[in-house]
Amino acid sequence: MNGINLHQIDQTGFIVSRTKDGLFTHTAIIVGKDDRGTVWLIENDNPSGVRWTTLDTFASKQQIKITRPRLRPDFTVQRAVSQLGKPYSLFSHNCQHFTSWAANGKASSPDLANWTFIGIMIAGSLAVSNSKHS
Repeated sequence: MNGINLHQIDQTGFIVSRTKDGLFTHTAIIVGKDDRGTVWLIENDNPSGVRWTTLDTFASKQQIKITRPRLRPDFTVQRAVSQLGKPYSLFSHNCQHFTSWAANGKASSPDLANWTFIGIMIAGSLAVSNSKHS
């Protein structure tokens, strides 16, 4: 965690992120702490959908990054809570879509865009290569 004490984090409404499977960035919204000091988040996870989790569970002993939202933190939390129970969709409602919509006002998924671009480049290269061999 780079010396971060998870229970001292007090950035309600901020986006928290970590690497997932070494290839993707998993994101969630920090909602706050309970009276025992547990930091609670809302994440959108496959296959569960939008749900509550703790920062300890989310971090999975990995380094985390915290990013300030563009929208007001209290509004970000309101938006995140409003999505509880919504199903996960890789292409239209993944964790990045969820957190960018809640915190910044617009749903986007940089990982999905990057992987789509890579897929298109590979498919284009294969098509060009196959046409040369025909």
